[in-house]
Amino acid sequence: MGRGVGRYGPARRGCGPRIVLRRLTRRRDGWAGALLALLHEMVHQWQDEQGLVVDHGASFRAKARAVGITPLACRAVA
Repeated sequence: MGRGVGRYGPARRGCGPRIVLRRLTRRRDGWAGALLALLHEMVHQWQDEQGLVVDHGASFRAKARAVGITPLACRAVA
């Protein structure tokens, strides 16, 4: 999974989209950190569903702020 705390995978081959969080995320950051990571990945899902580029650009940053998280690529921190 790399160094991130989670990952968003778009729908493909008959399977819906998926969000995966690393186990380390909850152990290291607690449930509050896991929730922030989940919200971060859900913003990526929103980008995908809106037909936007899934990245950490302007649309990501604006939506992240709208849902109450700091728009960081490496770690979602409130």
